Amino acid sequence: MRILFIDDNIKDFELLFRGICARDCAGAEVHVADNGPEGLRKYEQVRPELVVVDYQMPGMNGEEVARELRDRYGPVPNIALFSGTVDWVTDRKLFDKIFSKDNPYALFNWLTAWSARAGKRLVYAAREMGGC
Repeated sequence: MRILFIDDNIKDFELLFRGICARDCAGAEVHVADNGPEGLRKYEQVRPELVVVDYQMPGMNGEEVARELRDRYGPVPNIALFSGTVDWVTDRKLFDKIFSKDNPYALFNWLTAWSARAGKRLVYAAREMGGC
């Protein structure tokens, strides 16, 4: 299983996935992009089953990224929004799930449950972020 995390604030990624990495370094690959256009390019390369995207990013916001992915690929991949600005979302049906950065544990718990249902464990991709 592959997950793509798109966020211009890499600290949000590190905080979320460091806990996963410390506990579980086998299973799914987690890939990172730091803006929307890079995220779309990385999606083409990786073809993840799940995309977790921030809303407020320079150049292309999370809603625009989700719309582009939906226009190109329909219901695949699953897309979750993880943002401090969830109230700004105008088209919530683009996302399978929406999480506030005020409660990162909700996303962490959902990702853990989601990966367990898929029979996988999450891993912090060493080649992207310097390893576990």
